[in-house]
Amino acid sequence: MATEVVNESVVYQITVRGPNGEEEKMNVSSEDSGSILKQRIMMSPKFTVYTAFHFEVENPSGKEDLFLDAYTPFSQVPLVGNGATFLLVPDLYDATSIRYHIKHSVALLTNKIPLISQLVKLSNDELPESLKDFNEQMKANAKNLEEKKEVVPLDMKTRLVENGRQADSAYKDLAATCMEDLKKGDLSSFMQLYTAINTEKPVSIKSLTISSYNPADASRRAMGDLIYLRMHTSENNVFHITGNTNGFFANQSTDSEFNPEANASYPNLYVTLPAILCALSSGFKQWFNRSRQIARSSNMNSILRSLPLLPSLLATSKGWFDEAMEKESGNLFDLADQMMSDELAIPQLASVESHHWMTDYNMIRDSKISEDTKASLILSKEQSFAEAATKACRAIVDEGLPSLFPDSPAEACYVVDDIIITSVSEHSGVVSVGDCNEEVNSTRFLNGAEVKDLYTGLVAVVDYKGHRFLAQSAVPGIIHMASANMMMWGSVDEGKSIFADDRVRPAMEALAKKLYWQPSTVSPQLPVNELPADATEQDIPEAPASTQVHTDLKESFEFIGPVEGRVVRGADNKMYAVDFLHLAPIDVAWQEAHEKLCGEKVYLPLRRTAVLQWVLRKAILENQKDSLKEILEKVEKGEKVEGVEMTKEDIEKAKKSVEETEKELASTPGEFDPNVFTRFAKSGDAHEANVRLLCDMVATSLVPRVVENMKKAKDSYFDTSNIVSDMHAVSVNARYLGAVAEACEEEELKELCEEEMIARAAKHVLRDLLSNAVLMSAPAFATTAFLNALLCKERKNEILLSGKNKKSKKVPSLIAQTLLKQGLTVSKVWSLLEAAIKTHFHYTLAVWAKPATDMQRYRLLRRVCQQCGIRLEAVDYDLSEDYAIRVENVLEFVPVVKYAFTPKVDEMCSELTRSAMSTLEQGDYAVAYETVKNVLLQLITAHGHLHPQLLTCVDLMTAIVTGLNDFDRAVELSRAALYCADVIYGKDSLEAAKRHTQLASILYKNEMVFEALAHNTLAHLIYCKVNGADSDYVKAMYLNMGMCAMQCGYLKEALEYMELSKANNEVKTEVYLNAAYYAVVLNAMLKNNAKVEECKKQLEEALSDKEEAFKKAMMENLQKQLKDLH
Repeated sequence: MATEVVNESVVYQITVRGPNGEEEKMNVSSEDSGSILKQRIMMSPKFTVYTAFHFEVENPSGKEDLFLDAYTPFSQVPLVGNGATFLLVPDLYDATSIRYHIKHSVALLTNKIPLISQLVKLSNDELPESLKDFNEQMKANAKNLEEKKEVVPLDMKTRLVENGRQADSAYKDLAATCMEDLKKGDLSSFMQLYTAINTEKPVSIKSLTISSYNPADASRRAMGDLIYLRMHTSENNVFHITGNTNGFFANQSTDSEFNPEANASYPNLYVTLPAILCALSSGFKQWFNRSRQIARSSNMNSILRSLPLLPSLLATSKGWFDEAMEKESGNLFDLADQMMSDELAIPQLASVESHHWMTDYNMIRDSKISEDTKASLILSKEQSFAEAATKACRAIVDEGLPSLFPDSPAEACYVVDDIIITSVSEHSGVVSVGDCNEEVNSTRFLNGAEVKDLYTGLVAVVDYKGHRFLAQSAVPGIIHMASANMMMWGSVDEGKSIFADDRVRPAMEALAKKLYWQPSTVSPQLPVNELPADATEQDIPEAPASTQVHTDLKESFEFIGPVEGRVVRGADNKMYAVDFLHLAPIDVAWQEAHEKLCGEKVYLPLRRTAVLQWVLRKAILENQKDSLKEILEKVEKGEKVEGVEMTKEDIEKAKKSVEETEKELASTPGEFDPNVFTRFAKSGDAHEANVRLLCDMVATSLVPRVVENMKKAKDSYFDTSNIVSDMHAVSVNARYLGAVAEACEEEELKELCEEEMIARAAKHVLRDLLSNAVLMSAPAFATTAFLNALLCKERKNEILLSGKNKKSKKVPSLIAQTLLKQGLTVSKVWSLLEAAIKTHFHYTLAVWAKPATDMQRYRLLRRVCQQCGIRLEAVDYDLSEDYAIRVENVLEFVPVVKYAFTPKVDEMCSELTRSAMSTLEQGDYAVAYETVKNVLLQLITAHGHLHPQLLTCVDLMTAIVTGLNDFDRAVELSRAALYCADVIYGKDSLEAAKRHTQLASILYKNEMVFEALAHNTLAHLIYCKVNGADSDYVKAMYLNMGMCAMQCGYLKEALEYMELSKANNEVKTEVYLNAAYYAVVLNAMLKNNAKVEECKKQLEEALSDKEEAFKKAMMENLQKQLKDLH
């Protein structure tokens, strides 16, 4: 037998040296190449400023250095070995590379590029000292326990932020305004306070703009000039900079005269943009050096802020309101968030990149690289596709890109950047609005299923300005080949012909096992809609992918999977699963109810997880039966079973239970037919009963579970998006919101369900409204009329667009005529909403049929804006007025994006997080902390974007160090958690409010009371708006703010907070007791002697039913404090 030769990878330690003497020692393997080294070195703080360069290997013999290409493995390069020196040699810039360098530099300087150095540092960081101390004490106690010595109680040292009080003084003036902001309680006050407390330290430079002298003329281009920049330094000097093929230099231009010659005072040429900025401004140089020090740290807040947003977070990153947009300054640093994205609207920095989405996507999936690297690259490609699809959809709406079928506006289809984009409307015959969500969900599952030889495409759904688009990557060949000739499985003509190729069957059988599909008996059917002429009459030159097709309407045959889900063969000879719009069986209960109520037949699937829940319940039942059977067998043999003692009567009962369970299992299905209750399966099919059982489980078990959850934590559902999240978590579709509302006995819960239904119906109504070309030409007008109609207390026959005695935009006559023609009155809007709610939720409004409160209408406005991607100006909206919103208050429309991604990494990280929580419950803090930190690193490495699971990780890390009195580390982590909550859920979300409260509590313990007061105020403003002024959250906040104000020295304000706390909390509660206690103290400090005695009596009354010892201790402590004050 021949000996197999294995090439083992060798690790070398090398030195990378830059053109300015920078050095970095690092390890590389013999299988690495120049391109891999380039990626790694660009993430080093020392070298991250370089973007255009190559490597040369230094020749120790003094001969010419060896040029290193991008792809040759180091094992094949003669001079590479242990101790080798790699020289980083700058390349000449061209128009594309210098644009990229400028964008990269701006993003780098504003901390918008994640640095691997920070992640490596975080990964290598030792456990916090508090955790080390905890471990040592636990080990000592374990030893004492083993030696039967006394176990010493844990004594965790309190760790505070160094110089925390000094840093807190910066917030003193801000804290002084909090009471005023609280009294106003409007969006404008909230936004001002939020901006003041969350503003990042700016780059130490007034502005960097694209010069008005662009573009360079022909003679200057011949001299190598590529771009001109204008710099306004912090020292108030203005310089004009030339970006040349050789680098950057200061020229002699002024704001009034162009002179491209080099500036004699600054004659040097610099390879990078940051280098010349440092040379021209000493203030910037000092700032830059300090920022590079932060880049070498593992500061959690800095790391998370550097991550770009996931495409799906665009709509929530700034919330549904923002400050009014100021005139564009042109400062590149003001556009840092978009600098590295395709959304950057600066022509001089625009880069055109052609994509081949499916080719690149498949290349990654077929590559032989490590699974971790592959997962990261796949996710990156999926996110890039969603971003490109969003940009394309915005261009279709804003720039009026032409459709492929201009004569069929209802079937508008576009091809942009190798993406096929279908415009979807309520009346579309191509694909329905609901089908888009199913396309995303099913593709996401198929990605995770990893069925051999079955490929999937890239999919995104984009809602923008009332339009819905389905964006899909083009299957190779689909644009120039006839779809019928690509078919191998399923149907492309509404069931007229059904393909079932034996070559696909193994993949479908593997998929059926994962989805618990039961084989179906189906028959071809005539199409419901008339097929396009080109699909039936075209003479197709290419040979079909499969000839195994069923076309006889009388034939019945066995089939796997939904008939209208398709497997096609691409031009690259790969099999692609496309348009699997339902992976779970049809929801027949909904189908029958809808036909009865609305007179139309729909084919909506159950959630796939509902099937999994059923199968899991069956598996649990089977395990219980097997365990009981095993015990019985041992008992009957006379064997002892630990913890089990059974009499003869018990044994008989157990046998009967086993027998009944076996009968139940025999009649309990474990597979479900995805085609029953569709046109392709015969009515009365034997498989129908199984699907009905599944539908019954939703109605009788899952919907009641949602209601019970809502009862247990009512306050968390005031953010009504949480209702649907909870429904999805227990496998209930959002369309069952009506059923949930009907099952809610409490009117408050019913009202919250109705709010969510109205908001979701509003999206459909506004989409239909903006399908009108005139209204779409200036959508802010129709949107304003629509929102005012939602907020109006009375359902009057008026169009609420421009109120009397208001300075508002004049309504263009054509738009006014169109609104009058459509009759967009308040009553008409509400009749459209009620019709949509009836269709989509099978529900008739009950609570909202009556006039709503201001708080309810505010919450509805918030939720509608979130659903429709509308961003309003942050001002105080007087909801008592009919014309609460003016046209100019509509700032912008934000794309709402959903996209299919591969869930493997997320599922693994979720499992590890659950493991960490379990470890934490067992008291192993160190292991839990390390596990969560590793999950966080995996998420960042894999996604490269800010991901919702990161918030869970940071929350857990914060809880661990806070529990160990490590308030120093807790501040950093809590700030990071607040940033995540702001961006992921919105700055005025309940999730953000909870993190403001958490951070305020930790800051208070660090004696950073001014900032704590500001965060408490922000939390209070959110709770007031979302939960209402009489909610438990709000009542608890007054005491927190009073404590902070007292420590800040704002005694009058502190007393006011304490009085509010007393007035809003029941006597004898803990919150009331504390408020009453400090009210006595504060009145004494303010020398309000009469009030002191009055508050004392209130405190004594509140203490009347408390234990004598507690009462005595509190009053003695109060007397001592009062004595000290005197």
